[in-house]
Amino acid sequence: MLRWVASVFACLPLVFAVGCGSLGIGGGSASDRTLAELVLRVGEGVGTEVQSLPGALPTGLEAALNPGRTADTKDPKSALPVPPESTLLGSGRVAKADGSLTFFVMYEVRRDEQTVADSMRELLDEPPWQVTGGRSSEGVSAYQFQNTHSETVSGTMVIQPLPATPTFDVVVSRGGKPTTLTLPRHAFVPALGVELEEHEGGPEVKRVVVRGEAGSAALSQGDRIVKVAGKDTKDIAGLQSALRSLGIGKDQRTSLVYIVQVAPEIPIQARYVATEPRTVPRTFPAPFLLLDGMTAVAVRWVTGPQGGQYEVTLVTDRPAPEVVLAYRQALRGANAQVGSDSKSGNASVIAFTSADSRFGGELNIDRFEENDRLTAVTVQVQSARGAADAPSSSPSQAPVPLASPTATPAR
Repeated sequence: MLRWVASVFACLPLVFAVGCGSLGIGGGSASDRTLAELVLRVGEGVGTEVQSLPGALPTGLEAALNPGRTADTKDPKSALPVPPESTLLGSGRVAKADGSLTFFVMYEVRRDEQTVADSMRELLDEPPWQVTGGRSSEGVSAYQFQNTHSETVSGTMVIQPLPATPTFDVVVSRGGKPTTLTLPRHAFVPALGVELEEHEGGPEVKRVVVRGEAGSAALSQGDRIVKVAGKDTKDIAGLQSALRSLGIGKDQRTSLVYIVQVAPEIPIQARYVATEPRTVPRTFPAPFLLLDGMTAVAVRWVTGPQGGQYEVTLVTDRPAPEVVLAYRQALRGANAQVGSDSKSGNASVIAFTSADSRFGGELNIDRFEENDRLTAVTVQVQSARGAADAPSSSPSQAPVPLASPTATPAR
């Protein structure tokens, strides 16, 4: 989950703002909630539960922040500090099959970013919370925190400035005449989406890089930018200063996002459930390694001018020694050269190269970590330039699934 957090929390305030109005007021439509949940679901497994609530705190947050609390508990309940002068935009809840939870809570604050960061730093460093780290760069502050009552509860608070207005005005000299353009503003410091060069009379647009509303369709090659929001722009440095000054004023707004992780005291050990086999790409150069009776449960690949890299994880109910013998036979049948055949802990590792040296790789054969009655084979193959450009006639699949998708093998 953590590897997706940066992109997820960047999207969510916008998603909830669209669904709840400019100040996050209202319940949001079903389609808005669906959009937010799609963003939250990015990178998660099929067994992960996702819920979004525009304008409300997430379901189960209070209980999750107070694990083990009973009617006899004397300590005050743990709760996330509410920013002053703020509106709750919405929240999200992500629950994994192992019992771990991630909560997103989003506020819009009617203060500038630095003021919010300083005040919330103090509020968050009071029992039952403790600030354990932080990071700050231009316009963005983030604090890590820990619950002092429970080591299973921790999180991050991210504070970022928001654009205060939907548009801003730019005056350009076009054909020797001043022209006022109203451009959309989707960032605190807008990017014009153009390449500029210094010119007497103001920066001149050399090339429009980004077109459409997200860029600057209204700007044209040859335009000289004279003013931004009433401020003179005599050079590129002056232009950048004017764009940054758009964030200064009485109507400043800031987003504050809590990302709270709650780990289960005892993770839930779910039984492995066999799934439909995954499709192996046509460019996989070693289909003879996809043995009968094996199911492809995970596939990764990347191809390019220099060749391709592939990783396929297969599972089978055949014992590991039998699988090792089967692969030795398959490699001999393909006239592949075996570079090494050894043990690494409980795993058997076989390194090989194809007879024509167009690809090589490694087989790792070991007990399947999700069900120790099964054997897992990780097939890693790297192909040379040109080898990935000759696809087989059809996608490769391990032909015999272990069981139906609803079957539950015993551990």
